[in-house]
Amino acid sequence: MYKWASIVYSRTYEVDFRFITVPKGFTSEDKDWLWNHIRTTTRSAEKLLGNPRWSLFMGGHYCVIGVTCMASDLIGATEDTKSEDITRDFQGRPLYLFVGYVAEFDKRKRLPPIPQYAGKDIQLFKPLYSYISDQWFVKSYQPASRVSIESEYRELVYSQLEDFPSLDTHLFTLNIDDQVVTLWADTEANRNNLWIAASRSITSHCNPTSLCLGLEVQRDVFDSLFLNATATDIIQKCTLSKAKQSPVNPTPITSETQFESEFSAVEEPTWSQSQSPFPGKSSFTKASILGVLCSLIGAAIAARKAGLIGSIVGGSIIYIVVRWFTKKGSGGGLSRIVGKRFSKLDSQEGDIKEQTHRTSNSGFEQQLNNQNDIYGFRQKSQQRELKKLERSEDEEKSSGWF
Repeated sequence: MYKWASIVYSRTYEVDFRFITVPKGFTSEDKDWLWNHIRTTTRSAEKLLGNPRWSLFMGGHYCVIGVTCMASDLIGATEDTKSEDITRDFQGRPLYLFVGYVAEFDKRKRLPPIPQYAGKDIQLFKPLYSYISDQWFVKSYQPASRVSIESEYRELVYSQLEDFPSLDTHLFTLNIDDQVVTLWADTEANRNNLWIAASRSITSHCNPTSLCLGLEVQRDVFDSLFLNATATDIIQKCTLSKAKQSPVNPTPITSETQFESEFSAVEEPTWSQSQSPFPGKSSFTKASILGVLCSLIGAAIAARKAGLIGSIVGGSIIYIVVRWFTKKGSGGGLSRIVGKRFSKLDSQEGDIKEQTHRTSNSGFEQQLNNQNDIYGFRQKSQQRELKKLERSEDEEKSSGWF
C-alpha cells in the first residue's frame, strides 16, 4: 500500500468555497498552485451532474489526482434521511466540489502507482466527503471557516495498473510545452488511454504532466495550467497556442446589435414661446424695466452713502437710464444697439420658423395675398411700413450720443 494525503475543496451549508482540508505542510504557494488547477475543473459546473471530471497534475514534489463532481454523485443513494441536507446549501443550491489525493516524491524522487481511471465510478473518493459533513454547520464567524484541516499521509487501498498496455504513441503522447495545449475528443476510450499515458509519464519518467478529462468547451483550458485535456466540442486531436487563442465560437455581431448603441433616434427639441432659446421682444421689455428699477434704487443708495462721489455716480446712472427711455444721447445709443441685436435674433428665429412651415403654409399664404390684392390691404400695409422705416432713420440721424 502507498501513502496519500487528502484534499477537499468545497462550500458547506453557510460558508462559501474554501479548502476544507489540505495535506500537512502545504504552504500558501502550494495552495495557490492547487487552486489554479482546481478552478479550471469547476467551469460549466451545471454540466457536472452524472459527468465527474477526473484530473491529474504534478508540480514541485507533489502529484495530485482527483475528481470534480456533484455531491449527490459522490455520496450516491443512502438510507440516511439527512443526505439531501448535505448536498445543498442554505439557499437550496446543489453542491459541487473537488476531492482528491496528494502523493509526495520519496527520497529517490519516485511516486506511488497512479489509481486507475474508473469513469463514473468515483467510490475511491467517497470517504473524503466526511470532511464536509463534519464541517457542514460551521458559521462564517467561527475560526474553522477560515482555517484548513491538515491531513496526514496515510495508506490508501486502490486498484492500480500492473502493466501499461501498448498505446498509439502518436495519438496519445502528452504535451509538456506550457505555451500550448493539446486537446482530444471527450470519449471514454480517449479518457482511459490518456489516463494510462499520464500515469506512465509520471511514474516512469517524472515528466511535468497535467491532464483534465471532461471539460465542456475547449476555451475553458486556454488560460489554465493544464497542458492536456478532453472537451466535448473537440472532434479530433489538435494542439493550440494558449497565448493567441480567442474565445471559441464568439457570438456573431449583427449590424443591428453592433450599431444600436452608436446610432439612436434623437428627437429635435420643441420650444414653446416661453421656452424659446432666442429672447423675444416681450422678454427684452421685461428685462429692461427690471434693470431700470434696480439701477434707480442702486443710484439712490450710492448717492446717499457716498456723498459727492456717490452723487456723481448715481446721477450718471440715472442720466443714462433716462436717455435709454427717451432714445436720446448715450442711453439712447445703448438702447438702439441692444434693441437691434435682439431684433436680429428675433428675425433669425422667424426665418427658421418660416423655412420650416413654408411648404405647408404656401397655399394659405398665396390665397391670403390674393385677397389682400383684391381689397387693397397689402398695398396700404406696405405704405405704412415704409413711412415708419423712414421716420426711424431720420430720428437716428438727428440724435447723437450726448
